[in-house]
Amino acid sequence: SIFIQLHAKSHEHLDWTETFKAYKEVRIDTVIIQQATRHDKTGSITNYQGTKLPNIVKQHRMIENVFEAANKTGMKVVLGLNAGKYPVKKSDAAVYEKLLEDNKIIVDELYEKFSDDRMMVGWYISEEFHDGSWRGWWKPEDAYLLADYNERVAAYAKAKPKKFLVAIAPALWRGRPADMTYTFYKRILEKTPSVDILYLQDCAGRRNIINDDLVVDLSNYFAMVKKACDETGVQFGVDIESFTKGNCKTTYGTKSWEELKLLVNIAGMYTKNISQFSWASFRPGVGAFDDYRRHLLK
Repeated sequence: SIFIQLHAKSHEHLDWTETFKAYKEVRIDTVIIQQATRHDKTGSITNYQGTKLPNIVKQHRMIENVFEAANKTGMKVVLGLNAGKYPVKKSDAAVYEKLLEDNKIIVDELYEKFSDDRMMVGWYISEEFHDGSWRGWWKPEDAYLLADYNERVAAYAKAKPKKFLVAIAPALWRGRPADMTYTFYKRILEKTPSVDILYLQDCAGRRNIINDDLVVDLSNYFAMVKKACDETGVQFGVDIESFTKGNCKTTYGTKSWEELKLLVNIAGMYTKNISQFSWASFRPGVGAFDDYRRHLLK
């Protein structure tokens, strides 16, 4: 699968048909819409039309366009929800309640619009969490609050007559022992029985991977997070970053096929559920896509 982060400038009038055909050629059969909303200093927008969410300044028709192309090409679609922000103070229960209410409205609206579409296959909880110390949730009581929130969103989506899978994609922090990372995820996943699959962001696009021993580094963490998933009945997956970004001040670049192949091979040792981020850095004529297609067609 592949994530698509919708932006009006790039995608407002884009016909996805040819891109989806190309993705199907390289065995990508699912797109994950990262979010149904966007919130920034200019205001809040939706990537679909017909919302009753408050304070929306613009409603786009981008998700509808994705489904039109998906039906032409047989591309499955997982729908992301609200692009909300977790509280800075991780124990602030009121923020989780507000996020939950927004997600309920979005689930209701997207379900009404797309649940009868044959290409709709799942939900994605768009508020991604990071397991690093700088983002919190190390305290068990805070982790349980996070878990409870994700479970309530997932359970609400699954309470609909048609049951679709629910996915999450937390970001990996390679800054503490892998066994502690196992404990972190086990603590959360024990409380989220309605979550079906976890795509672990490898975060290998945020630094120079050529000089890092990622074969050992990522393998240790993948094994431990997979163990937490296996013990809680959640499918383990990996979200590979096909972009490169050295630090906050540098612009995004794309990985070569040699760099991407290393990450695919590592992830493949632990799962067949491999996604990647994102359309912006991996599509026909961009990034490693063309080399990857030539590799598969040899």
